[in-house]
Amino acid sequence: MSLNDEMNSHWFKIDAGLAKLAEVRQTLLADIPDFGDPTEAIKKLKDGLYTIAVCGGVKAGKSTLLNSLFFGDSVLPTYDTPITAKLTFIRYGEGEPRFEVEFYSKEEWKSLESGYSEKERQELSTRLEKCAERGGHKNNWICSPRHENYKGGGENLKDELLKFISDPQSGHGVYTPFVKSVTITIDNPAIKNLQIVDTPGLNDSNEINSEETTGWIRQAHAVIYVLETRGASEPDVAFFRQYFPAAAAEARLFVQNKIDTEPDDYKGAKQAIRQYGKDPMYRDMGLFGESEVVCSYSSLTVLIQKKTASNISLTEDEEFQRDNNIPTDFNGDPDCLEKKLAERLFQREGVVRLDKAKGLILAVYQAAKEKCEAAQAACERQLPDCDKTEAQLNQDIDKFEKYQAKIESIAEDAKAEFNNFIEGCKREIDISLEDASDYITKTMRNAAEECGATDNAAKARIPGELMKAKRKAFRKVRDVASSKRNDLRTKLIELRDDLQDAATEAGVMEKVVIPSIKLDAKGKIDEVIESLVVSGDDLYNAVPGRVMKILTFQSTEDLVNRLMGIIKEPVESGIKDCQDSLENLFDETGNRELDNLLRKYHEYCDDRNKELNDAKSRLSESKNLKKELQDRLSQLNEHLSELTNSERDMKRLIDSDI
Repeated sequence: MSLNDEMNSHWFKIDAGLAKLAEVRQTLLADIPDFGDPTEAIKKLKDGLYTIAVCGGVKAGKSTLLNSLFFGDSVLPTYDTPITAKLTFIRYGEGEPRFEVEFYSKEEWKSLESGYSEKERQELSTRLEKCAERGGHKNNWICSPRHENYKGGGENLKDELLKFISDPQSGHGVYTPFVKSVTITIDNPAIKNLQIVDTPGLNDSNEINSEETTGWIRQAHAVIYVLETRGASEPDVAFFRQYFPAAAAEARLFVQNKIDTEPDDYKGAKQAIRQYGKDPMYRDMGLFGESEVVCSYSSLTVLIQKKTASNISLTEDEEFQRDNNIPTDFNGDPDCLEKKLAERLFQREGVVRLDKAKGLILAVYQAAKEKCEAAQAACERQLPDCDKTEAQLNQDIDKFEKYQAKIESIAEDAKAEFNNFIEGCKREIDISLEDASDYITKTMRNAAEECGATDNAAKARIPGELMKAKRKAFRKVRDVASSKRNDLRTKLIELRDDLQDAATEAGVMEKVVIPSIKLDAKGKIDEVIESLVVSGDDLYNAVPGRVMKILTFQSTEDLVNRLMGIIKEPVESGIKDCQDSLENLFDETGNRELDNLLRKYHEYCDDRNKELNDAKSRLSESKNLKKELQDRLSQLNEHLSELTNSERDMKRLIDSDI
């Protein structure tokens, strides 16, 4: 199992949690508004790089260890002489193997030189001379920030890489003094989630390198320190003092390398290394305590075994070592270094990421629960409103139905009563007209009798007496008609008040517009009466021949008979016209006002009928909404319960691994 496989093995429960969450989203939460999807964020956590810093002496075998531990092949160059003299990053990338070189700027080079001692300057000068002999001139490389990219494969790329990372004195470095760092990109799934930082060899007084090395050791998720088989040397101790205060204890992992060189004695040496913690020097540095991890390892043996298992050809040197120096069936990895490294990465960083991933998943459940609870609270707030609306609507409907029935009853009763009242008014007016006719006849008879047989007296008195009689008689008729008009107005007001009382009882008084009662009958009554009171001259002009006959009467009785015969037709005709006019006037005026009053109420009833229908429609909607809310509330309660159970199961599942 590769290191990546070891790390990913811890994520299967998170993956299971995401799958469960996806299922929950499709079922329980399908109708809940969106509340976030942690998949992408968790993927970033899962695919995030784990940084491994590799440190050690110049001949501790770091490159071979990297080849055996991560690649199972001779990917990185290895030589008997010191190789890595620069900070080197190894990362995954698709495509051909390649590397990128970053050189010092002029300012950084100046700072670097100023920090060297005289002895170190002489050593630097010697290295620069070696570089110049091979074509690496300082002025060509120390300039503005510069990057160089190289692609290729096989030994050519390795040989090219050595020009930039190996010590010039080893016979390979050409540009090494000018290089700040190198990034190697390899298309190898074994390092897909890893970033390996190969630190420079020990005893480097380059302050820029030292600061960079310290920074990467501090932020590394695991720090591998490669020791010789016999343990730590003075340069190792110097490195511990300078850099290991930055390395967290839970990140460190010491590797006792090259145990194949002492197959019989490495165990005793390892025991001695474990005893370093008793030494005050190491104890003061916080090293080699009881929890310190020390793994025995043979990089060369493991590399040969992995290459053989993968049918990868061995180099001549590897074949020689296998056949001559490595014991048969020798266990080059007795402490399972790869597994220990995976545990270190997991405890240092994996736990943190898994905990964040778990938090993201549980946060979704929590957000979903909050959404459910909010929707549940909204339902609970709406339900009383539905009950209140339904009750109010029922009350309004009941009031109006009662009022409507009363309005119709009052209207029908009012019409019948009003018609009777009008008929009564007309009868009284008819009686007054009959009295007026009798009075006129009696008055004119008396006037004729008093005239005697004098022609001139009759001619002079008869028209005047007729005018006075008519005026007096019809004045009484007018008084009766005016009184009945007032009664009519009073009757209409009573009807209006009855309707108003009904509206008040129904609780809708404020919505009823009570029309004013305005009767214009008085003037019309006067007009009718005045039209019947004509002068004597008018009478003469209307019937001159008949009046002249009156003046040739033979006796008083003859005068009376002739006079009654002349005035009978006009008086009776006037009385009949007055009767018809007054009856029509009362019919029209009374019924018009009654119709106007009832029309207002019928209009109101029509409006209220529409409101009633609307209220019934709203009531139906309110009932439907209430039913929907109740169903929704029940569903949300089920969702909330299931979500709580799912959240609890998810937490228990993930916590069992974390």
